[in-house]
Amino acid sequence: MSRVLFTGGPIITFDGTVATALAVDGDRIVAIGNDALDWTASFDEVVQLSGRPLQPAFRDGHAHPMHAGMNRRALDLTGVDSL
Repeated sequence: MSRVLFTGGPIITFDGTVATALAVDGDRIVAIGNDALDWTASFDEVVQLSGRPLQPAFRDGHAHPMHAGMNRRALDLTGVDSL
């Protein structure tokens, strides 16, 4: 598996801090922030983010319209063929 360093853009963490580097070894995040920069010489690839943000991990933003409607006691599905 390859070792990759992401740097050059804001790396948004789940605790609200913003880091500048993220180190990945295979399928695992192994370091974030200045600790990741210390690993630079041992990486197979360095990805320059060029100012673009990176948010590690899986995030699934989705809605459950049926549950939302049931919570409000009504969901108007007039004209809806499928959900």
